[in-house]
Amino acid sequence: MLRLFVWVAALLASASTTLVVHDSRNTVPAGFDQGLVPDGAEMLTLRIGLVPANRSKFEDIALSVSDRRSASYGQYLTAAELSELVGPTNGTSGLITNWLVANNVTFSSTSPLGNMLKLRLSVQQANQMFGALFLEYRHIASGQKAIRTLSYSVPLALKAHIGFIHPTTNFDFAPKPTGQAVNTRTNNSTILSRASLVSSSCDDITSLSCIQALYGVPLNAQVVVPGNLLWVMTNDQSPVYLNDNDVQEFLVETRAGLALGPPLVPILDENAEITSEMFDGATMIPTLATEYTAALTGKRAQLFIGDSNQGFLNPIMNMIDAIMNTNNKPTVVVIPSGIAESIGTTIAGMSIVCDALGGLGTMGKPGFCLLLFSNFE
Repeated sequence: MLRLFVWVAALLASASTTLVVHDSRNTVPAGFDQGLVPDGAEMLTLRIGLVPANRSKFEDIALSVSDRRSASYGQYLTAAELSELVGPTNGTSGLITNWLVANNVTFSSTSPLGNMLKLRLSVQQANQMFGALFLEYRHIASGQKAIRTLSYSVPLALKAHIGFIHPTTNFDFAPKPTGQAVNTRTNNSTILSRASLVSSSCDDITSLSCIQALYGVPLNAQVVVPGNLLWVMTNDQSPVYLNDNDVQEFLVETRAGLALGPPLVPILDENAEITSEMFDGATMIPTLATEYTAALTGKRAQLFIGDSNQGFLNPIMNMIDAIMNTNNKPTVVVIPSGIAESIGTTIAGMSIVCDALGGLGTMGKPGFCLLLFSNFE
């Protein structure tokens, strides 16, 4: 019996130290150089997502509360109810915490749901802990640099408890929008039927009347819900802002008598920097999209300015963490499509954002969010 106990203990210990690949990619994405060896003492900030306690039920509820055909439509979850679904089990939390402590990793929880941990460790430590080779890669077009790896591993005993570790294999750099017009086509039958009745001038330039005709945006002023709050995701390299003159002109034409409230102080992401010169060069089309949305919701935009050097996923996750940690949650969240359409992002990486946004969408008011991806076209 003693021999059996010793054998089982040894097997468990082996499973906790045997590394298995958790995520990998075959090659460096196009547009990046081949990477240089960084200083082993350079510090990395990684985000680890823990496997949710009941993902399938969460997905079912997320769909049902958003589907008008469902009997559960509009029956949004409270933060506590959401936490029971997407938060980790006690067993998962304990295993991951013990692993990090044993490896002398500094970590903290970033979400009230308990499903996200932020780690601080050196490149050398990360290479050893994850069986990885972290290199410094340069995005050739922008000159931005970031430390990434083509593969990382985790202990066999923990693989089923770890959803992702980021940024690792995601080369998520968002290209700067050009603002050039794009000739797009759609298979949406409703929009196509409307398009046949719209002036041909809309083929060359998009105006308020074109948008109203194509997408059914109401012409008359609508009642503004007092609790409306608009958050807009942007970054410190291509910021989006509200031009008061543009918004007031929009309001005079379409929503007479409505005035926006006082300006809101932008929220800066960790390490994000902003200057007045950046706003002078703010991208024209996403700025107009933000102004349009602000005028429709009747609220000024609360800008969340991400650090462009963190790529695509981290700033969005940081914004979601900020929303989850505030009592005054937005009713509308806008993420510019140029940020969402970043290059080098894996399917697992996009799933991170989908799950997090889905979590916001299932929360009961005032946490319910209408998620809009504004277009640069």
